[in-house]
Amino acid sequence: MSRGAITVLEDRCCHGFAPLSRSRLEGDDIRCMYHGLKLSTSGACVEIPSTDRIPTGVTVRTFPVVEQDRWL
Repeated sequence: MSRGAITVLEDRCCHGFAPLSRSRLEGDDIRCMYHGLKLSTSGACVEIPSTDRIPTGVTVRTFPVVEQDRWL
């Protein structure tokens, strides 16, 4: 991440359930390569191709991260 923060998202897109581990980073966001949804580090969808409307509840589950002794 460009800000140095670590984020853990569920490895499953909220739309097509494609693995996000096969996605690509775009700045601090991640783009699902299956349907093209762009997700923020909070897990919220911030962009859907071909529409300006993002329905409520389009999110991916996030998990807390603890760094201790150089381990995550």
